[in-house]
Order: sequence, then C-alpha cells, then structure tokens
Amino acid sequence: MSGQSITRIALLSAIACALGTDVAAQEGPRSSWSFMTGLGVMVVPEYVGSEEYHAFPVPLTEVTYRDRVYLGPSRTGLAGALGGYAIRTPRLSVLLEAGAQPDRRTSRADALAGMENRDWVGSAGASVSYRVGPAEARVGVVRGFNDDAGTLGTVGLGMPGRVGRFMGEVGLSATFADGRQMRRDFGVTPAEAAVRQLLIDAGDPRLGPGDGAAYQPTGGLRSVGTSLFLMYGLTARWGVVTFGGAEWLGNRAEASPIVRRRGQAFGATGLAYRF
Repeated sequence: MSGQSITRIALLSAIACALGTDVAAQEGPRSSWSFMTGLGVMVVPEYVGSEEYHAFPVPLTEVTYRDRVYLGPSRTGLAGALGGYAIRTPRLSVLLEAGAQPDRRTSRADALAGMENRDWVGSAGASVSYRVGPAEARVGVVRGFNDDAGTLGTVGLGMPGRVGRFMGEVGLSATFADGRQMRRDFGVTPAEAAVRQLLIDAGDPRLGPGDGAAYQPTGGLRSVGTSLFLMYGLTARWGVVTFGGAEWLGNRAEASPIVRRRGQAFGATGLAYRF
C-alpha cells in the first residue's frame, strides 16, 4: 500500500508501527497522549528500478492520541500522514490517512537523465487488516490527487511472532497500479524520449542505446516483495528495530527504459524512545 512500494517510506512506516505500538504495549497505564522520538538509518535504491543506492539518517517522530489517531510516519506508505483507526479490534482494523507521496528528482540517478521531475503528491490512503490465528491479511489503497498520480493497491500477508523481548514478522506482498501511476513512475513521454535521444546522440555516458525510447505502460502488477523485521525492547520505553527485504518489479515496470534492476534489496535500523 505504498506509493513508492518498498522504499524509504515503507521502511520508515514499518519502524514507526513496530516501535509505536509494541514498545508502548510494554508500559503500564499511560495518558491519552503519547510521543515517540528517535533516529533511523536506511539503505535504499535511489528510485524504484534504480541500480544506485544510498544511505541516509531519518528522524522517527510521532504523536498519538488514545492509540487511535496519530501524526507522523504513515502506515499506508505516504511520506507522512495524519491518520486514524475507524475500527481497531484484536482481529479487525480499518485505517484512514491523509498525507503526501514523495517526489523524484532527475538528479537522483544517472538513468533519469532527460526525464522531468516528479513532484510531491497530496494523497489519501486506507487499509483493512484481519487476523486469523498467527497470520494477518492486509489490503490497502493509496490515491494521489496531483502531478498525474494514480492509484496503487496492495495485498499482503504477515506472520508475526514474539519470544521474550524479541518481536518479528515475515511478510509477503503484491502491489498493483493503474495506468496513471505506472506511467508516472515508469513511463517515458515522447518529449522526454526526444531529450534522452539527443543526449545519447551527443555521447552522454549516463544513457545506453535503448534508453531513448518512449514508453507508456498500462496498469497491472507493479511488484511483489518479501520482508522481515525484528524488534528488541531494550526497556519499556526504548526499542530497536531492524528491517529488510527485497522486491521484484512486474514485467510492465521492468520494461521501462529507466529501470536498471528488476530485483532490489533494502534495509533499515532505528532506535526510538517513547514518552
């Protein structure tokens, strides 16, 4: 349910969810308001389909009211969100969010030479999760409202477990996108293709012979992925999370001239303190 699929936003969401709920659960009675602050480090591709990676620090900050309403990292994959649970029971959860999806600057990677920048997108997200025994099934959707952003949908299955202070989960997911979203993230317009071909003709080393083609994908399977996170509660208020995994782009996404690698790995770790 991520506008960027497995990216820095999905990783931040996983860390925030784990520390924001499980670390708090180790405490005794507490007030209606809770606050989390901390720092994480991530290693992710420069963009979806990139072969270039970078590491960077990210703040982990969140304000929560009665474990129902929050302001901070998104649960559905937005860069940041104001969200709330319409329903939250041990088995069923229904979540609504409003926030933004991140931009993509042409300067981010060599393979984006000649492409136009993609702007930040105002977005809304929703998800439904249902737990049966040790497994939790999840369905989510994210809708963008500007910059020709479209709609993404995600289905996933998680298998959480806990031993002492350790908590973990193995997850599998598949993300689908409509044509507008696929073209925004993987498409190359005729105008962009013309600029890229001029760069190729001029001998630009950043692009190869086939990178000057226009490409307008239709909607369909965007990616499939697997993930694993482990959390260790240092104390009732301190917690550490390590998160990693991989995703593989679908055929329509992989065929894009800007995609350099179909399979991508990612990783992150974070330390947070809950007030």
